[in-house]
Amino acid sequence: MSIVSINISYANQSDDVVIQNLYHFLPKSLSPIQKTLWWSQQFLEQPYQLGPLGEGEQGLYDQSPLYKTTGFDCTTYLETVIALSHATDLRSFKSQIINLRYKNHNATYLSRNHFTSLDWLPNNERKGYIKDITNTILNKQKKTIYKTALAIIDKGAWIEKKT
Repeated sequence: MSIVSINISYANQSDDVVIQNLYHFLPKSLSPIQKTLWWSQQFLEQPYQLGPLGEGEQGLYDQSPLYKTTGFDCTTYLETVIALSHATDLRSFKSQIINLRYKNHNATYLSRNHFTSLDWLPNNERKGYIKDITNTILNKQKKTIYKTALAIIDKGAWIEKKT
């Protein structure tokens, strides 16, 4: 089965309309991997935007949109594709994006998975979205090839310094 991108014009359409239209065109017989590939292809031509998302209009600290379809950074692209792949419609997508981006399904700045290794990876592995396969990657001699870097992240101090 060929996985192709649907050419939906993003101009002058709300993000909700774009997502609803894409769910309409999503082939029903895709495997989970094919579904993820299909969703990832839908947004490949969208521009890179640093830190494009937040907690939405009601957010206390960051009122940037909770999700959008017109620009991504690497993390928000990945979150959007995973959430769309695990959802069946716009409503379940909204729940999935919150579950991916925030600890305990609580869409607030303080519960956001800000740090990849400290927050995002362990929280989403616990939720079953991802699996750490790092130590299974072997070289030709069948030895693990990863190295561990250690750093201390003081999340509280980081938040205090944010403006």
